[in-house]
Parts: sequence; structure tokens; C-alpha cells
Amino acid sequence: MKEGLTVVKERFDHEEQTGRYSGKILFMLSDGEPTDAPVDVVAGIAEMLRKSNVMLVSCYVTDEDITEPRKLYGKTENDSPKGARLMFDCASELPPNSPFESYLSEYNWTVAQGARLFTQINQSEALSEFLNLLLSPVNRQGRILATR
Repeated sequence: MKEGLTVVKERFDHEEQTGRYSGKILFMLSDGEPTDAPVDVVAGIAEMLRKSNVMLVSCYVTDEDITEPRKLYGKTENDSPKGARLMFDCASELPPNSPFESYLSEYNWTVAQGARLFTQINQSEALSEFLNLLLSPVNRQGRILATR
């Protein structure tokens, strides 16, 4: 996980220098259990990405349901598995007044106050819906529409 985030950060930094891209989104699909670094190191790299205007979207996968379907959370529960907490901590906050909100509303998602772009998905249909959410603000030229 650390290596993947490091490579992505380097790539986004390089692409930003070219000036070709106006927005960056990273979709993370994981069980939240890094094998190449401690959790705090992984969370630190994710924070650096967010601070460099990368929108991080986390999708937690596991064999048991720990969250409600179609819900974005503003905080994690104390009894959440460590992997879920890391994936939540990596995720960016849902930008206020963004195109994401209308899409979520259209598909009957519940959005908590201060929600992060974090969800648990164990079904391919829900994953497809969530990926469409990510692509909803992208226009024909492949640029991300303003989310601020």
C-alpha cells in the first residue's frame, strides 16, 4: 500500500508539472491492511496526497458487512476494524456543493455531516454505482469539473 501510494504521488507530482490536468482523483480499493509499512506511514502519505489536491476515494472490501450500504460516513465507529479506519482516514472529505452530492442524492445515498469519500462495498453492482459516482463530475474533455 505504501509503495503504491508513493508511486501515485510521484506520478501526480510529475503530471502536475506538465500543467495538463486540472484535477486528480485516486480510487483506493483495499482491505486496509498494509503489508509494506505501518498504518501511520500509509495514512501520512495519503494526507500528503490530499494536501496536494488529490481527491482520495476509499473503498473498503471485506467478507463481512460493517457499514450500511449507500452511505458516506463523517466518522468511524470505535469498534470498526483497523483496516476500515485506515481506509476512512485516507479518504478525502466530500467537497461541499459538488456534483457528487447530486449523484448521491439521485441514487438514494445517505451522506453524514462531514462525510468522507469512503464506503464499504462487497457487491459488484454497488461498486459499479460508486465508480459512476466518481466519474460523474468528469466532462467530455476528461477534466474534473470544479468541486470547490
